[in-house]
Amino acid sequence: MSKLEADKIKMWMSNKIDLKYQSQIEEIFRDRKMFTPLTHVEEDRFTTRQRTNTMLLSFLKQASKIKPMGEVFNDIFLWVALTTPVFLNNDEIATKMAVNF
Repeated sequence: MSKLEADKIKMWMSNKIDLKYQSQIEEIFRDRKMFTPLTHVEEDRFTTRQRTNTMLLSFLKQASKIKPMGEVFNDIFLWVALTTPVFLNNDEIATKMAVNF
């Protein structure tokens, strides 16, 4: 495959991502009551896991109000639109999602 063909495929894939959905997901992270800015806090492993699980559950509840998770999990372009803001905003949730989903 030539570089030109790879660039065309990359551009086509980028154009398929649902940017409206992605911006709605970004709005979830702007809610500072649910997602406080990350700071380094010394916690034991159990507390950290519980806090991360609680944040992930809250995030998924909010995201499922926009689109059903079954639909998102089965469409790679919706999945990219969902996970991009997660990876940019909260590395704990991003790691948990990457491992579990």
